[in-house]
Amino acid sequence: MRFIPLDIMETTIAVSTAHTLPLAGYGEGVHSTPHAFFRREADGSIPWVISRTCDHAGGTLRQCEGNPDKALCPLHNWEFDFTTLSYSTIPNQKFELIRKKSLPFSVADDVLTYDTQKLQLSVPAAHQPDRSKRTAASLRYLTHASVALEIDGIKLIADPWFVGECLACGWWLKQPPKADAWEFLEGADLMYISHNHPDHLHAETLKRARRDLPIIVPEFASESVSAPLRDLGFTNIHALELKRLYRIDGTDMLVSILPTSDQREDSALFIAKGDFSAVLTVDCVGANHYILPRDITLLLSNFASGSSGWPLCYDVLGGIDARSKIVTKNRGTAQLEVMKYLEATAPKAYMPYAGYFEERAPRDRFIREHNIKNAPATILEKVRAKFPDVTAVNPLEHDLVQWQNGALSITTVDQPPLFTYDDAMIGHYLAAQRDRLKRFDIETIARYFSQSQFSDQFILYLVLTDDDYAPNGESLRIDFSTQPIAHRVADGAALITEFETLSELGGFHHLLLKARRDSMWRIVEEGRPLEELSLGFQCRIDRKPDRHNAAFWQHYTTYGAPMLARGEDRLLYLLLEGA
Repeated sequence: MRFIPLDIMETTIAVSTAHTLPLAGYGEGVHSTPHAFFRREADGSIPWVISRTCDHAGGTLRQCEGNPDKALCPLHNWEFDFTTLSYSTIPNQKFELIRKKSLPFSVADDVLTYDTQKLQLSVPAAHQPDRSKRTAASLRYLTHASVALEIDGIKLIADPWFVGECLACGWWLKQPPKADAWEFLEGADLMYISHNHPDHLHAETLKRARRDLPIIVPEFASESVSAPLRDLGFTNIHALELKRLYRIDGTDMLVSILPTSDQREDSALFIAKGDFSAVLTVDCVGANHYILPRDITLLLSNFASGSSGWPLCYDVLGGIDARSKIVTKNRGTAQLEVMKYLEATAPKAYMPYAGYFEERAPRDRFIREHNIKNAPATILEKVRAKFPDVTAVNPLEHDLVQWQNGALSITTVDQPPLFTYDDAMIGHYLAAQRDRLKRFDIETIARYFSQSQFSDQFILYLVLTDDDYAPNGESLRIDFSTQPIAHRVADGAALITEFETLSELGGFHHLLLKARRDSMWRIVEEGRPLEELSLGFQCRIDRKPDRHNAAFWQHYTTYGAPMLARGEDRLLYLLLEGA
C-alpha cells in the first residue's frame, strides 16, 4: 500500500463576522471586548486588534488585574504579553514562541470595526472528493480509543489496546472489547497509531498484528511513534507529514494526520472518500487549534478527562479538597472541548471515545475514588441539547455506525466480551511487574537519565517507594546542571528531608519524584517514556518552585527514553535536539 503525497491542507475562512465599537471613552492602553483585545495609543490610534481565544487549548484570555500588559488563560494558566503579542517565556519551559496576528480592522469617525473569523481546514480544490459519489462506510467501536473503519472495502484499525494493562499497571480497560476484536486487527489492511502512549501503542495487543501490516503514523523528528513500532518488528511504517493530504494509491481515499495544539507529540486523523468523511481527535488538546474540516460525516473525540497525573499525583497541591476542585474543573474543560470540536466540524454524527479506562489495581484505590471522569451519557446529553441535528452515539450502547446511500444507521453487535477482569488477572500482571525487580540495579536507573544528556538548572530527587509511597531503599539525587550529569545514590528518606528543608533554591528547579519501585524499574528496563509514571498514577510529585517542569518531562517523553530503547548514538540525539 502506497500513500501519494498531495498538497498541504488549506486553512480557509468558514465564517467572518464584523463587529463595531464606538471608541469614545476608551483612553490609552489595552481594552477588551467579548471577542477581542485592542490597544489605543496616546494619539488615539489603534495599532492592533487580536482575538481573545488562547492559542493553546482554545480558552478565553482574561486581562490580569493589576497588570494590564498581561492576560491569562483560565484553562492552563498560559500568560500572554500585550507588549510583544506573544505568550510569555517561562523559565524551565521550552515551548515554541507563539505570536498572535492582528485581526482585520479599520477605524473611521472614531468607530472601530474588526472582523472575527472562524477558520476551517479544507481539502485543496484540486483534490476535493467527489461528494456525489456514494461511499459505503462503517465504524465499529472496539474499546477505549480503538475503532475499526471500513470504507468501500478498505479496512483500517486505529490504536488497538485489547488486553491486559498499560502505564505500569496503572490503567485497565473500563470495558473489554467484544470477542471478535482480534478479527479486526488480524484482517486489517491498514493501521493508524496516533502517538506513543501505551493505551494507543500497546505492545501486548500489537503482537497479534502481522509484521508487514501498513501503518500510518505522524512524522515526528524524534520518531517517538515509528521507532517503538520498528522495535516491535513492524516493517511497513509510513510517517506522514502533519497536515499534508495523502491519497491511498489505486483509490480515491484521502487521509491526513493533524497536529495537537499544545506542542506535544500527538495527532488526530482525517479521512475522506466520496460523500463520507471522518475526524478522529484521539487525545489531542485542541486538535490543530480547532481548525478542522467542516460538514463531515462522523466526529470522534476524547471526552472523559482524568487521563493525567495532574492534579491527584501532585503533593504540592496539599489536601484532597484542592485537588478535587481541579478534577471538577478539568471535567468541565473536557466538556467545553467537545463542544468546540462539534462547532468546528459540524458533523452528522458524534461519538465520545478515548476515555474508557479504570484504575483497577487495589493499590490505586485513592486514584479510583477521586479521579472522577465524565460519563458518555453526560456528554451526549449536553451534545443533544446544544446540537439537536447531530446524531449522538453512546458506544457502550451502540457500537456500530454505518453510512450507506447518504444515510446513517446505528446498531449494536451481539458478541460476548473477549475476557473479564478479575482479581486473579490483575494480580497476575502486578506479580509479573514486581518479578522484574530481580534484575533491579540503581546504576541502570541513573543511566536512564544520564545517557540522554538533558541539561538544565534542575535537580531531581528520585525516591523509590513501596505501594504506599513510603521510601524503600536506594534512591537517587540527579543534578542536570553538570556535564556529564552527576548523580548520587542516597537513602530515600534522607532525600525527602533534603528536599523538604530546602531554603535557598539558587536559581535551580527542584523536583521530588516519589515513584513505586516496580513501576520505575519497568519503565527503565523497557526504555519507556518517564511520563508514563504520572499518566499511570504511579508516582507522587512535589516541586520547588511550584512550576511545571515541562522541558524535563517533554525531554524524557520524546527524546530521552525512546533513544535509550533504540540504542541510537549520541550524535543523532544531538541532531534531533537541535544542539
